[in-house]
Amino acid sequence: MSSPSHPTPALDCVQFRRLIPLHVGGDLSDAGQHPFDHHASGCGDCTEHLAGYRAQCGLLSTYGRDLESGRRTPDLWSSIERKLDHRWRP
Repeated sequence: MSSPSHPTPALDCVQFRRLIPLHVGGDLSDAGQHPFDHHASGCGDCTEHLAGYRAQCGLLSTYGRDLESGRRTPDLWSSIERKLDHRWRP
């Protein structure tokens, strides 16, 4: 909890959304994490935006895996292309 002499710096929605990739990637500093969490706890729109970003990351992670083995592939596009070919062939 912040003390009166060191109030938590407030983030607006634009600042919050710029920090989402750092937060999701685990690269947000300790000093930035508290204002991020504070904003997320009070802003439903940004919380939804954060959830959407996490979902997109999950999809990218899924498409970065080989169909048969489930192992990560070094080339994301190749993996996506194979899956598209597999799904759309008659």
